Formats: sequence, structure tokens, C-alpha cells
Amino acid sequence: MAEVKGNQVITSFPETRDVLSLAIGLIKAVKLSQEDGEINWADITNFLPVLFLVGPAIDNIEGVEPEFMLATPEQSEELKTWVRSQVEGLELDEDVSQFIQDAFGLIMQLWMMLKKYIFTGTTSGTTTNYIAGQPESATGPKSSK
Repeated sequence: MAEVKGNQVITSFPETRDVLSLAIGLIKAVKLSQEDGEINWADITNFLPVLFLVGPAIDNIEGVEPEFMLATPEQSEELKTWVRSQVEGLELDEDVSQFIQDAFGLIMQLWMMLKKYIFTGTTSGTTTNYIAGQPESATGPKSSK
């Protein structure tokens, strides 16, 4: 069920909203930073709010796929309405559906890099390769004999 706050429709996709909020925040920060023709250290204040969106976006990113798989057509339209309200002023050349796909692509690439280089845990000499979903020994991948 949608929740209305002011004139904004709040979607029932909590995990999806978190991921899209990160992508939208990053895009807005870049756009704002480019207004003077270059991105430099003076633009750091444009990116600081985006840092606070990273944790919620990647914390439960696995919940996004089930949200989409279980979504009704009405919920999908609700999500598009929410995205439109968030991207006002960004002058999108494509439709909102394409923007949502592109935004997820951006965040999934970020997530894959984080998993590969940061979130690989070690226990008992075994490292879990989250991308491949297979354990590896501390000396390298297991052989496939």
C-alpha cells in the first residue's frame, strides 16, 4: 500500500527505494558539481549526503529482486511515480523505466566491486567469493576434479 507524504507518493518497495536513492543522489551530486565546468575538491559537499545513502542501499540489496518479482503492475507504476518525483530537474532523455534499469546497473556494478574487493570474509583459511558464490582456499580457487 502506498503512503502519501505531502504531495509525494512513497512506494512500498523499501529496498528498491534505498538502492534508487543512492543512484539518484550520486547523479544529482555529479550534475551539481559539473555546473561550474569541472569537478574538484570544492565539490565534496555535494557528495557527502550520498555517503549516507550507501549503507542502506547495500545493506539489503538482495531484497530488491524479490520486491520486483512480487510487484503488481500498480506497484510498478507507483515506483515510477516515486522515481519521477525524485529526479525532477534532471532532464531525463529516456523514459523512467529505462532510468530505473540504468540506476540499478550503476548500483549493481558498485555492489559487485564492493563484494569483490571489500566484503570477502575469511574463516578457517577459506575466503568466500561472493560473486561466484564459491569458497576458495587461502592459496587460491579449489580445483574442479
